[in-house]
Amino acid sequence: MARGPLAFDIETVGVEWDSLDAEVQEILLKRARSDEERDEVPNRLGLHPGTGRIVAIGMWRPGENRGGVLVDGPSQEWTSFDAGIDGEAESEPESASESESGPGTRTGTGTEPVTGTGTGTGTGTGSRSRIDAKIFRGSEREILEEFWRFVRANATTLITYNGRGFDGPYLHIRSAMLGVAPSRNLVPYRYSFKEHCDLGEALSFFRARPMDSLAFWCHQFGIESPKAEMDGSGVGEMFAAGKIDTIARYCLRDAKATAELYEKVESLLYVMDPALAREANSLGSAG
Repeated sequence: MARGPLAFDIETVGVEWDSLDAEVQEILLKRARSDEERDEVPNRLGLHPGTGRIVAIGMWRPGENRGGVLVDGPSQEWTSFDAGIDGEAESEPESASESESGPGTRTGTGTEPVTGTGTGTGTGTGSRSRIDAKIFRGSEREILEEFWRFVRANATTLITYNGRGFDGPYLHIRSAMLGVAPSRNLVPYRYSFKEHCDLGEALSFFRARPMDSLAFWCHQFGIESPKAEMDGSGVGEMFAAGKIDTIARYCLRDAKATAELYEKVESLLYVMDPALAREANSLGSAG
C-alpha cells in the first residue's frame, strides 16, 4: 500500500455545561477576564479537549482529488460519501450489507479513502472535476482508532493549519481520555516539517509574524474558501440539529483546502526545511 502526505482537520463540540462538576465550572469561569467572557465560557467548551469531543476528522491527499471523513454516528465502515463536498441533502448511513462493496474495513483490507502517493503538483486541485470522497461513521473512540490506524498505514508528512496548536494536542488528549493509543506524535520537533507540516506555523514563519487564518490564505492564493457556507463556530449548532453530513462536508472542505494550500507553498516549505524536499523526492522516486 502506497504512503504519502496527508492533510487533516478536526471538528469538535462541547459537552453540556450542566454535566460538568461545579469545581470544574468554577475553574473555567475563573479564567474569564470580563463578564462577557464569563457568559461565553459555556459556549466555548468544544475548544477544550477536557470539555469537548471530536465529531469529525477530514483527510485529503495533496495532488489528488480524493479524501475521506470520519464522523460521529452509528458504526459503519468506509463507504462512498454520495453527498461529497458539494452535496446538499443529509444522507442516512447505509446498512452493513449495502456497504460491503465500499472502500475497505477498519483492519485495512480493500481500497481506502485516500490511499496512494500524492507528491504534489503545485497547481492545486480546483480544476479537477471529479471528487472521490469516502465516509466512515462511528463513536468518538472508533473514529480515533480508525484515524490512528489509517495514519500509521498510509501517511508520511501530516499537514494541518494550526495543527500544532489545536488539532494535534486535541487528538492526543482525547485519545488518552478514551484509552486509544496514538500511532504518531502530532507535535514533534517544531522546526521540521517532515513529520508534521503546520502551514499556520510556516506562513507565520514560526510566529515571527501574526498567524492569519486559513480562509485568508485561501482567498489570497486563489483557493476556494472552505468557510463560504459555514465555519467552525457553527459546528455545535449543526451537531445539535443532527446535521452530521453538513459537518462532514465542511470538515472535508477544510482538509481539501489545507492540501491545496500545501501544494501552493511547497517550494517555500522545501527551502525552509530541506528534509521535507528529500522526503518528497524519495516518494517521487518510489512512485
